[in-house]
Amino acid sequence: MAFVSGGCGRAAVEAPRQARGVACGVSAQSRVRAQRRARAMGARMMAAGKAEEVDQSGFDKIVAESNGVPILVDFFAVWCGPCKLMAPLMDWAVSHYGDKLKIVKVDTEKNPAFVKRYKIYGLPTLAIFKDGESIAQVEGAMSKQAIQDFISENLPELKA
Repeated sequence: MAFVSGGCGRAAVEAPRQARGVACGVSAQSRVRAQRRARAMGARMMAAGKAEEVDQSGFDKIVAESNGVPILVDFFAVWCGPCKLMAPLMDWAVSHYGDKLKIVKVDTEKNPAFVKRYKIYGLPTLAIFKDGESIAQVEGAMSKQAIQDFISENLPELKA
């Protein structure tokens, strides 16, 4: 039996299975269907709204002009896998919370001052700002329900 280096969390995958187009027990046809569903879901989420990416000056302007509207900030990096998982959820949050919550994204690679300023130790990091001050922060990828809970706990007026 020949073994080759494999992905998907396995140390090795049988070479004959890979030759048939089956990796990690998932057929090529199943992968294509999953990719189509993901694209369709992403298109629906993006059509509803998209989180705005800002830099240092744009962030300061948004915070200054928030007029009491809380801000949810997604600190991310383009190379961060969990950050990529969070992107569609941030777009969902834009459509779900509307004008009650401003949602922005900050690329920490392009804006390294944020890392030190807000003590960001891991990515992704979500932070809630209210009246110009950071009132809550959490790091790591989260589910939609966990994001809703995080927002509700720290901004009871937005409880869903």
